[in-house]
Amino acid sequence: MKKKLTVATMLLATSLIAAGCDSSSVDYKENENGQSIIFTLKDGDKVIEEYTADDLLKELQDNSSATSRLYSEISRKVFAQYAKDTLDENKIEDIRSDAEDEVEDFKNDCSTNAKSQGVDYDTYLEQQLASRGVETLEELEALEFDEGLKEEVLEDYVKNDGHYNYFLQEYLKTYTPFQVKHVLVAANTADTKFKDGTMTTDNARKLLNVMNRFKDGESFASVAELTDDTSSKDNGGIMPFNQAQDYVAEFRFATYAQEIFKLDASNVNLLDSSNEADQKKLFNQRYKIAKDLHIVNVDDEVEEEKKKEEFKKSELYSVYENGMTAINFSDIMKLNDKVTDTMAGAYNYFTDGTPKGNDIPTIAEQPYEMNVNKYNDDGELNPKYYEEYELERNQIFNKTLNSHKVQYIKLDDAELTKNAHSTEVYIGKEPTKVLADEDGNPIFFALASTGIHFMAMVWNSYNPTSVSLKNEVKESLANIILENNTEITKPSTDDGTGANLYNAVKQYYEDKEDKGENGLKEFDQELNNAYFTLYNNDDKDLEKYKYTYIGRNNAYISKSSTQSNSNSLLSDITSYASSLEYYLFNAIVFPVDVVDGKNIFNDILASKHYDISFYDASLKDAVKDYVQDTISSTDDSFTSSVESAAETYGSKLAREQEVKDSMENWMFENKKA
Repeated sequence: MKKKLTVATMLLATSLIAAGCDSSSVDYKENENGQSIIFTLKDGDKVIEEYTADDLLKELQDNSSATSRLYSEISRKVFAQYAKDTLDENKIEDIRSDAEDEVEDFKNDCSTNAKSQGVDYDTYLEQQLASRGVETLEELEALEFDEGLKEEVLEDYVKNDGHYNYFLQEYLKTYTPFQVKHVLVAANTADTKFKDGTMTTDNARKLLNVMNRFKDGESFASVAELTDDTSSKDNGGIMPFNQAQDYVAEFRFATYAQEIFKLDASNVNLLDSSNEADQKKLFNQRYKIAKDLHIVNVDDEVEEEKKKEEFKKSELYSVYENGMTAINFSDIMKLNDKVTDTMAGAYNYFTDGTPKGNDIPTIAEQPYEMNVNKYNDDGELNPKYYEEYELERNQIFNKTLNSHKVQYIKLDDAELTKNAHSTEVYIGKEPTKVLADEDGNPIFFALASTGIHFMAMVWNSYNPTSVSLKNEVKESLANIILENNTEITKPSTDDGTGANLYNAVKQYYEDKEDKGENGLKEFDQELNNAYFTLYNNDDKDLEKYKYTYIGRNNAYISKSSTQSNSNSLLSDITSYASSLEYYLFNAIVFPVDVVDGKNIFNDILASKHYDISFYDASLKDAVKDYVQDTISSTDDSFTSSVESAAETYGSKLAREQEVKDSMENWMFENKKA
């Protein structure tokens, strides 16, 4: 009878591999079945247990810790050989010299620490070598050398083989698919203040200033000089690419909600359709985007239908089911009106409806002055008493901007907003003119604990063509695409703006789409690639930043700020690509692995390949699964957090909606002073 070994015992057995033992250095005995015996446990002459090489291989195959150890030993040899085949000899000698220096430093540290701790040097050295998984200084030097070789080939793999953009784009798509510019105006509110938030007079004045400058057609970057967010103040309001969990939910999911639930000419007629096929089509469109953006995560096909049903019933879906909504620009601008005698606190400026003087403030500037008790001597509520949220300024704020739901700003007064930049979006089923930035991207807003965020999209990794571009940018991108695709016919006329050229390129891919060739997806990919080519900055300090800080806005972004954000981004990408060695190992050992008819790593192939023969085919499968599962699971914890955070955000929106819907008129009645 054989007893299952513990993981610890099994790893002890696998140390044979780590020690480099092979059939010529280990004297194995065989049992009657011809199996090599590793050890035998006996009670006298009675055999209690035999542990054979087949048992060890079985453990290696079935136990993830053992497979990890097996991978570690194989990969060390693979990377060392790959380095010798691909690196310059001088570089290899430099790495060898560094390994020797590391060992000398190790010995000196051991000597110093042994003396300071009053212990024998040889004993201390032995302990420290064991902590590194080796027995001798020679083995430590070999380990340091191999590690140095691996680090160099990994760096080479990214830099010299041109794979940086692959990891960069994968990082952006997963962690921060959208980039925005924003203007923050502080407000005194909280997650539970859905109807009684307040703004100070200073913040109300700033809000008016922001809206007036948008109204006058100033650039977003210019208006962003007013922002309360110091981190983006000097960057034209542009937020750096960052792992999105660092941002408050309203800021983070404003872009997600738009991408999932916005309507356009292609799907607006599906809304409110009585046709079941239309309803299903609209839902499936939204579900696919939510799934792609990890708002919904599906592990297998069995779970798919359950996830669809959960998404359809989710609070996030119920809030945005009818598409995007908007507030009126003119309603915000009422803050500029004068206080009237019917408003809370008006008794400070009026007597029986007659002004006390000429210094009646605007609604934005009216201070909260409470000089009376809440109750009269007879216990009745004093009609002159009012809470701060009952000021007209705060009533306007609560009616318009106090919402955690992402919304647009409708340009409802043509004369008032005649100089403002605008674009057309669908509010429900109605095409509606809304406030936009100078490039024609709609400005949207959402309230968070930090205040009101006015935002516009700068970059959309999920759907690049959805972001409006300046004509000179369109021309540059079109020319890059044309260089790589000679099948596209240039237009015979040039309007001088570059728009014709861009439209001709786009039309080529739209024609492919009409033929069923998935042309629009191809156009998005070509556009993505063109962006990265266009903004591959030649400045060596910014070489790795490429397009990642939106080159077309660099006119007002300082180099020091760009460099700071570049360093942060590269740190994030390094963390994201922590499984980089597994990508390279897979590319070296399993270069033609195919899933669903496609090489899943065809963008990051290695320059050298090796064949590795395994004792058993199942061992090869175990190592391959371990490597590729490690790659695939890199983002699992993050994507799970996205789904969870989206659910929490949806619950907040549902609570807000419930509070506001529960009141017949949640705007407080004006109080006559």
